[in-house]
Order: sequence, then structure tokens, then C-alpha cells
Amino acid sequence: MIQLLDVSKTFESKAGKVHALKHVNMTIEEGDVFGVIGFSGAGKSTLIRLVNGLEKPTNGRVFVKGQEMGELPKSHLRKMRKEIGMVFQQFNLLNAKTVYANVAMPLVLDKIPKQDIQKRVMRLLEYVGLEDKADAYPNELSGGQKQRVGIARALATNPSILLCDEATSALDPKTTLSILELLKKINHELNITILIITHEMNVIKNICNKVAVMEDGAVIEEGKVIDVFGNPQKEVTKDFVKTVIDDTLPEGMMKKLKRDRSNSSILRLKTIGDYGKNALLSEINKEFDITTHILFASVSELRENTLSIVIVEIEGTPIERERALAHIQSKGILYERMEL
Repeated sequence: MIQLLDVSKTFESKAGKVHALKHVNMTIEEGDVFGVIGFSGAGKSTLIRLVNGLEKPTNGRVFVKGQEMGELPKSHLRKMRKEIGMVFQQFNLLNAKTVYANVAMPLVLDKIPKQDIQKRVMRLLEYVGLEDKADAYPNELSGGQKQRVGIARALATNPSILLCDEATSALDPKTTLSILELLKKINHELNITILIITHEMNVIKNICNKVAVMEDGAVIEEGKVIDVFGNPQKEVTKDFVKTVIDDTLPEGMMKKLKRDRSNSSILRLKTIGDYGKNALLSEINKEFDITTHILFASVSELRENTLSIVIVEIEGTPIERERALAHIQSKGILYERMEL
């Protein structure tokens, strides 16, 4: 659906060249809700401008639905952009126009018959829950309602792709969740592929099935959300994950546990899906001459999957503890020894 092949983008500035993107490779498949996360200056917004054809890559190639965006003539590019809806951080609504007129704008520009526009706009307003706001103006709406208008406008041309550039960062947490639920609905019911640019890990956690982490213009980690959250490799990714998933012991408990550990180990275990901590700990307690104590546990829902984290103290001889660890490893469960 969307593919970036060894894409780099360089801008000229007074201070010299700015390397906004560096050798980015990315594939977004049909039906994905693909999140791109990174701190400010990571290159996220530049990436989205390349996907919708507002910028051309300095090197590399960008494909959308099999078409190379950087090589399309203007007439073909305009046609391709009808396949791509865009949702903005600051809504980008025309304050002098009604909600109806804002949503209708792409259809008016496309010279769609008036009666068809009326049907399409009212259907979209009903879909986003604003059927009673057609005659209202943007300054009469809440932030969440404004973003719903923006989403309805983005859907006006029946796109197959929706690009969301920090679409929830101007909203409060409750409104953010309602907008994410609407985007989930759009993805499931309309089969629209969604690319989300964000700096909020909660957005990735709640809606995305895949994620790419960017730093300094490069993709440093990429994969299924459940895999990246469950086993982050890079420090930036670990920092992001910690903002939404707690996997550390309270400081007071850490101090109490700092003692001679010759007969015990502290492990952090991570399981995905149904194979939970209780079944695992029950198994190793029965099969090996050890005692386990749960020190911390959490369960996080990641779209349609769950990630369970448990920190456990295992007491026993070194041989028995190693046998228990081998059993844990044989189950495909991620674990790490914790240093206190």
C-alpha cells in the first residue's frame, strides 16, 4: 500500500544541510494502522509530506498504491491525492465556513454535483457523530468536535489511505480516546489504511498494529506493536514504552531487596496472549525445588492482544534456579535478570 525504499531527504538552511530523513525503509500494508513515533525533530512530519507528495525525496523512492509519488506528473498527483485523506493537528478548518461547508470543500473543488455532495456530507457527519452540527461554525465546537469535522472532510473523497499528523496532540486525554475509537471504527468498517504520526505512546498502544520508532531522521526500531512493546531494543524505544507500561519495582521495595542474593534471583517475565504468569509459576513451583514470590504484576491491552509483565523472586539452589530458567525459556517467554 505504502512503501519507502532507502529514502533520504535533505534541506538547505543557513546553518548548512539538514538531513531530515536518512535511509528510511518502511512498508505499510493494506488494512494496517501504522504508527510512527519519535521526539520533535525525528523526521516524522517530513516522512508524511513525502507520502502525500508534498515533498520529493532527495534519494530513494516512495510508492503509494504502486505509484511512485516523486515521479507522478501534477495531473496524476492530484488524482492520487484523492486516495489519501489528511487529518491535521490543528484541524485546519475554515472558520468562516459552516461544518457542512468545510466537509463539502473537497467535493466542491472536485466539481461533484450538488445533490451528491449533500448526500455524502450528511452521511459523513452522521458517521462521525455530528449530524446535528451541519450549520454550526468551528468556533462553536469543542476541540474533539473540530477534529471529527476534520476527519469527515478527510473521508469526503472516499480515500483508501488516511494520514494523521499528530491528530490528537491538541486534545485532552478523554477526547483523545474518543477520536482513537473513531479511527479504529474507520479502519475496521471502511477498510482504510491509516498512517499515524505521533509523539504519544498511548496513541500507539490504543490503536496501532505496527509501529516504527524514529530518531534523528532514521528508523531505529520497527515491528508489530506487541513485539516492540514486549521487547524494546533501543533506549529511545524503552523510554517511550515506559510512559505507558510500568515494569519496574517501587524504590522502597528495591531497597528492601538489596541483600545477599546467593540463593535467589529477581526476574522480569513478559508473556503475550493467553499464557499467563499464574500457569507458568504454578508449573515451575511443581517441577523444581524452588519457591517463587510475585513482587509486581501488570497486564496491558495492546489493540487486540495483551502483554503481561511479572517481576518475581525465585528462591532455591543455583542448579534448581537454572533448571527453572531453562523451562521458562523453552516456553518462549521473554525474561531478564534484574540487577538491584
